[in-house]
Amino acid sequence: GRLRILSADLNPSLNSGAKYFVESQYVHPQDAASGNGTNNASYRQVFVNTVSGGWGINFGSPNSTTIREQAAINAWKAEHDDVQLIVVDVPDDGRILVGMRTTLIEGGGYHTEFAIENLNSHQSVRSFVVSYDSNAIANPGFHDVDYQFETYSGTDWTPAVVGNTIEWSTQTYAQNQNANAIRWSTLYSFWCDSDLPPTNLNLGMFRPGTVAEMNINLVPAVVFPEGFKLLKGAAGDGQIKDVYLSDDQYLQLKTLQTKQSRTQTIEAFIEATSPTASPIDFKFRLEATMTGAFYGAVIQTTELLNQETGEYELVDERDVDTIDQPFEFSPGGDGSRFIESGTNLMRARIEWRINTEVRRIPTTWSIEVDEAVWLITG
Repeated sequence: GRLRILSADLNPSLNSGAKYFVESQYVHPQDAASGNGTNNASYRQVFVNTVSGGWGINFGSPNSTTIREQAAINAWKAEHDDVQLIVVDVPDDGRILVGMRTTLIEGGGYHTEFAIENLNSHQSVRSFVVSYDSNAIANPGFHDVDYQFETYSGTDWTPAVVGNTIEWSTQTYAQNQNANAIRWSTLYSFWCDSDLPPTNLNLGMFRPGTVAEMNINLVPAVVFPEGFKLLKGAAGDGQIKDVYLSDDQYLQLKTLQTKQSRTQTIEAFIEATSPTASPIDFKFRLEATMTGAFYGAVIQTTELLNQETGEYELVDERDVDTIDQPFEFSPGGDGSRFIESGTNLMRARIEWRINTEVRRIPTTWSIEVDEAVWLITG
């Protein structure tokens, strides 16, 4: 078969900096019957060149290799680390992949782009609803495929803003069995502006099946620590529950007296259980303050245990302040690497140590932790 692409989408003068990726799927009934239908897609980057009367696509560049067993939507994540990829498995049907990227608009507000790829769902998708905590939604957009030698409709999905939601949709299966649904091995994209980030996504299914819709909650769950261990230093006032909320109820950690004040260190391990093994988004939030020393005298490092490598990854390092303020750390990449397979256990290591570059070294100081939690979306 042939791919049908608008000339305007290939013209380099109209698409400065654009990159192009193609996907192919290999399908076999016995492979699907064995439950292996989600790894049949592969993609690679292609390059546009000039041919007589138009544009051509070069598949053979030595700089491009095929990324096996991954759908093309993964190329978006590979190019932009802040893209969130969400796996939606429709019960007794197939898999849909949803991508989302939210960026700040100069002057205020957010621009969010969405991509929905139907990997192998027979039910397909006929509507897409995005919810916000605000009614300020503007500048919606939509991009689909141009069918060739097919009876399917090519009518663009119509956006409708109602209150704090925006919905794009095509006809129902009952209205038109050849409506412009997001069918197998097809990707559609959507976008809009808002004054707040999205909070919920909803996919309406096209064909009748086990479910009529699939819902995706984007509001993160706050995961409290369940275990705490102090490796260096001494426990002061407070309990582990005092780090659950930013409420000025503190868990106090003290230094031990040493002959050399420069070697004073407090090191703590905390652990918790993630509500999911495959998070959409993964963050750690820490709020701590220091007493007995001046700003710049103590350095705080935050590390998360990579369960795949068994090594801790540094996610933040900063001077400890003498006033309370929270910081959220996003390690980037696939957050599932910080979640232990089978148990969903997560571990963090936090260290406070003297900054040896300062001239005046405090002799006694302590740390007061107000909040230490994980933020897990998905």
